[in-house]
Amino acid sequence: MVSKLQVLDLTNNDVLTLNGFYDEQTTREMFTIQTASTFIAGKRYKISMNFISVLNNELRGFYRSSYMENGIKKYVVS
Repeated sequence: MVSKLQVLDLTNNDVLTLNGFYDEQTTREMFTIQTASTFIAGKRYKISMNFISVLNNELRGFYRSSYMENGIKKYVVS
């Protein structure tokens, strides 16, 4: 469940206006954001959100994964 959402234009640090359309499709593991303005190719944007989820080891949703680096096992969440 997402409780806070913000889209920032990194070119000028402007916060984009959101139209309030957040389509949380848990069966397809998608989240759609609709902004009032169109994204421009070549610009950089930052999407920030607070959310609540259960961390799992099932390689779907919010999950823990690992990789080896210089013989050391490291963990990431995706």
